[in-house]
Amino acid sequence: MSFRLLSGLVICFFLLSPGALSASGDGPRVHGPAPVGANILIFHATSLADANRSFDPSLVTPNLKFDTKIGIIQYARTMELGGRFVTLTGMLRGGKSTRKSNKPEQNADSNGLADPTVAASINLVGIPPLSREQFREFQPGSVVNLFLAATLPLGEYDSRNLVNLGSNRWAFRVGLPMMHPLEWIPGKLTTLELVPNLNFFTENPKRQLKQDPLLSLEGYVTQNMTSKFWVSMGFLYSRGGKTRIRGILQNGTQKSFSLSASLNYNFSPKWALGFRFGETVAKNEYGLDGALYHLKLISRF
Repeated sequence: MSFRLLSGLVICFFLLSPGALSASGDGPRVHGPAPVGANILIFHATSLADANRSFDPSLVTPNLKFDTKIGIIQYARTMELGGRFVTLTGMLRGGKSTRKSNKPEQNADSNGLADPTVAASINLVGIPPLSREQFREFQPGSVVNLFLAATLPLGEYDSRNLVNLGSNRWAFRVGLPMMHPLEWIPGKLTTLELVPNLNFFTENPKRQLKQDPLLSLEGYVTQNMTSKFWVSMGFLYSRGGKTRIRGILQNGTQKSFSLSASLNYNFSPKWALGFRFGETVAKNEYGLDGALYHLKLISRF
C-alpha cells in the first residue's frame, strides 16, 4: 500500500468522537496507523435529537425525550512507550441538555461542563513506533489495539436536578479495536473495522445507583473516493447495563442497534473536516434511542 493511500488514515487516527458517548460509536478510522510524535487537536459539535438520555449514553430514561447539544475539545499525542506505539488523549466536554415532557412541571434543562474523559490506545499488532520519515515507507496490514478509557466525575451534578450533565460516578471502558486495509478498487483504500468494548461503572452515591457492565460492538466499512475524500457506513450494537437504585431494579437489560453514515474531507495533511449521522433502528424498552448529528474539525501538527 502506497504512502498516498496511507496518508488518508493518518489525520483520522485516534480521533475518539462523541459518538463513543452516544448512539453511534467512535466513528470510522479512529484507531489506525500514525507516526510517533503527532499532535492532534479536534473540535467536535454534536446534536442529539429526541434521545432517551442526556449526556451519559449508558443511563437511559424510557418514555422521556431529550435534546442535547455537545461541544468537545480533544487533544491527542502519539508516542513510543516500552517499545510499543501508544496514543494518549483527553477530552473536555460541555453543552446543554433539555428534557421534554407532556407535563410542563417535568420539563427541565441543564448547561455547563460535563464529565471529562482520558484514554490510552496501546498497539498490540500492526503498528511499530515509527518516525515521520520511517512512516512514509511503512506498509500497513492488520491492526489490533488495546483501548483503555476513564470518564471522571467532574461535571455539573446536583441530585435535586431533573437533568444533569455529569453522572457523579466513574466510568471505565476496555476495547479491542481491529482494522484491516484492503484495495477492492485499485488505487483507492478500503478499511474494515470491528471494535468490541466493555464498559464498567462505579456507584453514584448521591442516588445509590448501581449499573451492570455494558457490552458494545461497532463496525465500519470505509472507502476512499479520492485521495482526500472518503465515505463510511457503520453499525453499533449494545447490550447490558441494568440499573438499580437502593437495590431495586430500575431499568432492565439494554438492547439497541444503530446505523451511521460518515463523510470526511482532508483539506491538507494537517486539516480535515468530518460529518456523521447516526440513528437507532432497533431497540428494546430500555435501549438507546434518538438521532445523532456530529461535525468535527481536525488539526494535526
